[in-house]
Amino acid sequence: MMARTPPTLPELKAPLVAGNAVAAIIPNDFEGAYRLARVVYTAGMAPKSLDSIEKCTVAILHGLEIGFTPMAALQSIAIINGQPAVFGDGLVALVRGSGLLEDMIETCEHDKDGPTIAVCKVKRRDQASWIQHAFTRPEAQRAGLWKKAGPWTQYPQRMLQMRARSWAIRDAFADVLRGIRSAEEMLDVTAAGSVTTGPPETLREFTDAPEEPAPSEPLDTGERIR
Repeated sequence: MMARTPPTLPELKAPLVAGNAVAAIIPNDFEGAYRLARVVYTAGMAPKSLDSIEKCTVAILHGLEIGFTPMAALQSIAIINGQPAVFGDGLVALVRGSGLLEDMIETCEHDKDGPTIAVCKVKRRDQASWIQHAFTRPEAQRAGLWKKAGPWTQYPQRMLQMRARSWAIRDAFADVLRGIRSAEEMLDVTAAGSVTTGPPETLREFTDAPEEPAPSEPLDTGERIR
């Protein structure tokens, strides 16, 4: 009696594949972007700054222009003073995804009263020199940011870091960002030049999500990103 050969299982494949990774759904026209925005907004998964289907659509369209997939754009882009802006972590994602970032080094110095200066150095693959920017505690004090209620009181190191990062990346990768500024910077200063009152974290909370405790401030003061 011949032994039965066990049946082979069919090969499983992801429905949308780009290379070896699952591909994002990318709309190819305005109507597709609008429909996707409407689904996200209706599901209650849009951040608070994107408080309409139209704003979600604009975020998706801006994201597509600078290299974000639609869902990444909705998580990384905020509409502030009527303008799109990208949170600091999103800026890093953009320049890394561009293939132009060779190296990035961020440091922060402290004294007994807290952080004193944050420095960000970035190097493009097509340039020989580094581009460096710093943001200091005295600069934050002159701008009326130091000890301001919200993140500047809770996470001063992080806020110094985000400002130095924003300036360095904007100078080094203007062709990638195409005029998009950092959300942290735009939240600090309104179009009229006065300091805003809303903390950045409120813009990233989902519309129907319960409030959660803010994350603890990062401990490492020297981060290298490749």
